[in-house]
Amino acid sequence: MNKILFALFVLFYLGHPSFVQSQEVRFTHLSVDRGLSQNSVHSIIQDQNGFMWFATSDGLNRYDGYSFRIFKNEPTDSNSIYSNNIHCLYIDDSTLWIGFGNGTIDCFNAKKNFFTHIHLPPPEGKTENISNVNGITENKSGQLFIATDGDGIFIFTKQTGKWQNFRNEKFNQLSIPSNNIATLTFDKNGVLWCATADAGVFSWDPGSFKVSQYRNLNALGIAALYPDRSGKIWVSAWSAGINVIDPATGKIVSNRDTSCYLNKQLPYGLVSNFMEDRNGLLWLSTAEDGVISYNKENGKSTVYKKKPDDENSLSDNLVLSLFEDKSGLLWFGTWQGGINIFD
Repeated sequence: MNKILFALFVLFYLGHPSFVQSQEVRFTHLSVDRGLSQNSVHSIIQDQNGFMWFATSDGLNRYDGYSFRIFKNEPTDSNSIYSNNIHCLYIDDSTLWIGFGNGTIDCFNAKKNFFTHIHLPPPEGKTENISNVNGITENKSGQLFIATDGDGIFIFTKQTGKWQNFRNEKFNQLSIPSNNIATLTFDKNGVLWCATADAGVFSWDPGSFKVSQYRNLNALGIAALYPDRSGKIWVSAWSAGINVIDPATGKIVSNRDTSCYLNKQLPYGLVSNFMEDRNGLLWLSTAEDGVISYNKENGKSTVYKKKPDDENSLSDNLVLSLFEDKSGLLWFGTWQGGINIFD
């Protein structure tokens, strides 16, 4: 792992002379010209050995600091990756999990170098599961929680292979409010937060099965949500701006409210993702304004965008994914510009 992290360090700092002034910003670019399989990067993650993994629309990429290894489906090899069009990635203690369409996830065995295909069970009343897998996360007990775009939430107990499916039931007020789950994540208290395509946001305590729905948002179609370290939940609605939910009080603020501090500090539309780095800065990836760093303490933000006359600027203003690695480097996946690395 040390060799990999050292290589990433060298990769980034080549071209970064010590006399560069602090206001001068440089991004390192990794695209198809450098060996990436495709320039649309939907998800980024790092494994226990330091390898960086990138989900694209045409293959899974592993990066060791020097070069890419590409994994693609081979029709004659049942142990190859299920599909080249990858929606999401998740890593537990030892396994890389990969989400696709058609109700399928893969787990990758790094030692034996093969993929195992796992098909989500068909929901009640259906003969097969063809839902897209939009997100994968894990609780403290090691159960995987899987978001789908039509069949609610699936829970997979890895130790036993047992499946559970939680769906919206029309006449059951205790059921989850939507089957169209865009993404999901646990907060620091073990509560599951889910973004939906049509019913806003809801929180769900898997222990008590208590569901709390939040509909008083800028819109009900949600693109992303993120629990920060203070416990607040950042929410992005499709083309409708940002909300912040305080679960302790139930209060919701909006950057579309002209009387709200967010209106001046973060006046942006579609945010595709949020991430809080080790220094407490909140990073936002956007659909047209590049990436933004936001200091929650003083309200100041910095925008990093593509500049046509600056080859060291961000490669694309439509940013899909963001990730901080173990060494503190920030990785941004774009729609057409591949990967950008920033320190």
